[in-house]
Amino acid sequence: MLKKIVPFMLFALLILLFQGCAAVQMQNPSKRSLMEAYSRDMRSNHFDLARSALLEGTRRYPSETVFWNDLAYLDFRQGHYPSAEKMLNRGLRIDPGNQGLLLNEARLYLAEGRLADARRILFQMLPRHPWLHGYRLLLAIVEVKDGNSEAGRILFEDLYDHHPGDLLVKSYIEKFYHLPVNPIQGR
Repeated sequence: MLKKIVPFMLFALLILLFQGCAAVQMQNPSKRSLMEAYSRDMRSNHFDLARSALLEGTRRYPSETVFWNDLAYLDFRQGHYPSAEKMLNRGLRIDPGNQGLLLNEARLYLAEGRLADARRILFQMLPRHPWLHGYRLLLAIVEVKDGNSEAGRILFEDLYDHHPGDLLVKSYIEKFYHLPVNPIQGR
């Protein structure tokens, strides 16, 4: 009789063990699953759910700057600039040289009209290579908005040479020359 009970108890114990592992995994979502939930909720405009996924990420993985950066983006997108700045600063305390966070902080300052702060950050990033996508474009916009038209024009011309299909770059080039840009003939 004992020989029949032991295998049954082992089988029951294994089932309970596997169920316990599954329950632990559901309670401890991975970084990837939290980011997937955030992305899914953002695409469907469920901002509160997206925020919940990111906040869970900051709670479980406080040293992962991606959660702080995406919380800042969510706040920025909703027009909550002071909160976005706080989230970026939390991420920058973890990784002060994180170029993605720095670039987003410069974007935030540009949106707020804090051109000197945006320029300061962008100039700090100037010696770092490779530059993140959008770095030179943002620097050119800051230069133009701050009245340094010649520096902005030079940057936009260089951007146009490398990215002739970029509509934002084209629109700034058109403003400089007061003519529509013909992509075949150049400026």
